[in-house]
Amino acid sequence: MTFQLDLHVHTRLGSLDSTMDPEQMLRTAAARGLAGVGVTEHYRLWSAAEVERYSGSGVTILAGIEVTAAEGHFLVFGVDQAPRSRSLASLAAEVYDLGGALVLAHPFRGQLDHWRRHLLDAAFHPLLLDLVDRGQVHGIEAWNNGCTDAENDLAMDLAMATGLPALGGSDAHVASDVGRQRTRFRVMPRDSRELAMLLRARVQEGGPAQWASTAAGGI
Repeated sequence: MTFQLDLHVHTRLGSLDSTMDPEQMLRTAAARGLAGVGVTEHYRLWSAAEVERYSGSGVTILAGIEVTAAEGHFLVFGVDQAPRSRSLASLAAEVYDLGGALVLAHPFRGQLDHWRRHLLDAAFHPLLLDLVDRGQVHGIEAWNNGCTDAENDLAMDLAMATGLPALGGSDAHVASDVGRQRTRFRVMPRDSRELAMLLRARVQEGGPAQWASTAAGGI
């Protein structure tokens, strides 16, 4: 048995570029067979009270946050406060110290030609490998509904090259996109903190087989 999660969703509650209410998100997620959604608002974490308010739908809310740093966009799970750092190295260290997990979000969106030329020798790549070795980066979003197939393919190549889990998220800002990309887990995280623990264990300890995750296309 596997549990399908959409790990990248935005609502009007915390993302100005979203037109989707939390209720719409949850109704669509339930209708499409999702066990949980990663709510990753821009620069804002849902409070415990907000998570509690929208719980009870049968869809688990995994409260995360999307952060923009100099090197791109990153999803953070398992933290109680929004990270303040704005570079990959400092962000990875801060999230690690907070007990969270850091995921590269749509790393090649709009930059395909640049990264196709420079993937192996750009400063970003050795930095990423060093952070992976330190256990401070925990996943690559290899399926994102807002990316082209070529961009997603290159993200999957990066996941394979680094050995990081390949994750799927719709990046939904409207209800019709919820669940279009998703990640299958063999165990169900009960909350964002447990999701972070699973991702960190997968990187730092190899993780037992039941913690492994694979990304898959949605509807």
